[in-house]
Amino acid sequence: MISPSLSPASLGKLLMIAAPIKKKLSVGQLFTLQSYWVGLSFMWNSLHVIILPAVLVHLVPEAYKNTYLGMLTMVGLLLAVIVQPISGAVSDRWASPWGRRRPLIALGMLLDLVFLAFLGWSGSLGWLGLGYIGLQLSSNLAHGPLQGLMPDVVPKEQYGRASGVKNLMDMGGLVAASLLVGRLLRPEERHPVGVVSIIAVVLVLAAAITLLGVREAPSLAVD
Repeated sequence: MISPSLSPASLGKLLMIAAPIKKKLSVGQLFTLQSYWVGLSFMWNSLHVIILPAVLVHLVPEAYKNTYLGMLTMVGLLLAVIVQPISGAVSDRWASPWGRRRPLIALGMLLDLVFLAFLGWSGSLGWLGLGYIGLQLSSNLAHGPLQGLMPDVVPKEQYGRASGVKNLMDMGGLVAASLLVGRLLRPEERHPVGVVSIIAVVLVLAAAITLLGVREAPSLAVD
């Protein structure tokens, strides 16, 4: 039982396990840490560049396709600006035996799968909008903690290398989306279930590598 006389600072020290000394990470460990960025880049580049423009053609008049695409993208950017800082701040104070970042990253990824299903089976503009907005909320729920994971586990002298690996993962997702999804999605396809399923598989695999491969210190003292 915690004494009621403890100050907030002392209570925080009891709840939060002191961060261990960061060991230098190997190249393989840096790629494991940044793996989830491949899945996120693959997903968003597939949606914004290929899938949404192709699906909107079947849902709105051709003359208004770019207008609706621009509106969706603008709403998505606004949500990112709001949700990412909030989720990152929440993860700063998250108490968990599995660390403070990974639980919210995992939750965001699981919710991504739900809203990807909305996008894959959307038969109207309303369902498409709901799936896209929901995906922005869930994806950015994971983005904030994911941004904070690198400085938590990477020594300062490796920040530059880790950032370079992250950028490489982003570019890899972009190239893969352009080559794979661009070839698989047929122009007449109104329900891109197959392509969205591929996105979901890539997202889960990339997230699993990071979530299972990164050793994050517990943020809750365990008796």
